[in-house]
Amino acid sequence: MSVAVEKRFFEPVDAAEVPRFAGMPTFMRLPVVEDFSQLDIALVGVPFDGGTTNRAGTRHGPREIRNQSSLIRRVHHVSGVAPYERARIGDGGDCPVNPIDLMDAMAKITAFFGQIREAGAIPIAAGGDHLITLPILRALRF
Repeated sequence: MSVAVEKRFFEPVDAAEVPRFAGMPTFMRLPVVEDFSQLDIALVGVPFDGGTTNRAGTRHGPREIRNQSSLIRRVHHVSGVAPYERARIGDGGDCPVNPIDLMDAMAKITAFFGQIREAGAIPIAAGGDHLITLPILRALRF
């Protein structure tokens, strides 16, 4: 006998209730969901720039993307697509990184994205420098 599992679709915070400039900054004003098995798509920050040599600062990217994504609407104004009705999407938080040990940081990124893959969610990463791609791809290989 199988038990039906309820799919919970997350919605952004309503701007009529909490203004866009207020509240905790999350990707697209979605809730933070730490159990990746509840998500179809996990939006994840990777605040890392240890692979750069002279232009550090991309570690601040996830935070600023969260800030700017507060302007995203529930329904796309041209296509009329409502992505939050089609998939369970949530902010998966930031991937843990080690800012002073490159190899440890890459291992942490691989392990974190491996957890997302094992839970069955599709990750969308906001980084960080270009080096984060390698450990993410290592985690997602089949």
